[in-house]
Amino acid sequence: MVSMPESFPFMVIGNKIDNEEDRNVEKEQAQEYAKREGMEFLETSARENVNVEEAFKVLATQALKRQVEM
Repeated sequence: MVSMPESFPFMVIGNKIDNEEDRNVEKEQAQEYAKREGMEFLETSARENVNVEEAFKVLATQALKRQVEM
């Protein structure tokens, strides 16, 4: 089975939320973009381990769901 690029799940991830003073994109802007493009959105912090595992879980769940639908 060949996976088509349009079937691959994408996600917008805002990283480094522990460094708020250097933010370049407002959370609301990123959320709106992700919604408009049909993607999930999460903000993460690798340093503080916030939502890192959750991001992988969301993508894995989407990938498995799409595989079943194919």
